[in-house]
Amino acid sequence: YKKGEGVFRILVLGDSFAWGYGVEQGKNFTDRLEERLGLPVEVINAGVSGYGTDQELLSLEREGMKYEPDLILIAFASNDFMLDNQSGRHGYYLKPYFVLESEALKPMNYPLPELNDQEWNEILKNWKPEEKAEKRKGLKGFLKYRTKTYPFLSQGFKNLRYSVMRSLSMNPLTKKWFSDFRLKLNREDVDLNVTKKLFLRMNEIALEGNTKLAVFVVPYKSALEKLPNPHIY
Repeated sequence: YKKGEGVFRILVLGDSFAWGYGVEQGKNFTDRLEERLGLPVEVINAGVSGYGTDQELLSLEREGMKYEPDLILIAFASNDFMLDNQSGRHGYYLKPYFVLESEALKPMNYPLPELNDQEWNEILKNWKPEEKAEKRKGLKGFLKYRTKTYPFLSQGFKNLRYSVMRSLSMNPLTKKWFSDFRLKLNREDVDLNVTKKLFLRMNEIALEGNTKLAVFVVPYKSALEKLPNPHIY
């Protein structure tokens, strides 16, 4: 954990985007950041695939501050507040999460409970890998997994849908109507206050450790192409 003399250490927290899913070793943005800044800057990648902001907070408290970072960077994606921060499960396994109780963060599933065989079997029932295999059958399965045309057309249709949504949201004649329409589609169970409190708590930890916290948004491909984010309705 000990930091070398004169070293400026950056700690990066995040999910698969920070971890580097699909990127070759040495090509991740944290590697490039360290290379770009040069000595005496050291970048520590503490990203974990599948993590939400809630788990990143716990990671910062438990391990992150031991590295004596001079700057903490949080890689934030929209699926964090829409999905990961709202649930005590990621896929078929349990994860810690937080709820608000009297405007304060209350940890749930932390530490993770020990599960017996029956409870594990109940969780695994919801996974059902045989259903995934079943989806590969039939004409649609054949076209999707055995041809390049279907995925190409499917992605093209999604991009077209996002383009139409973007046009409706920016056109002065349809902007207000589309805004009201999107509000009706928003999930009522998404509580942005939890995510806000998580960031505020991270900032408190940073201040207590005489360091600074910065949050940056990881853009989806749709955002780079100026299309609506698929996780925000």
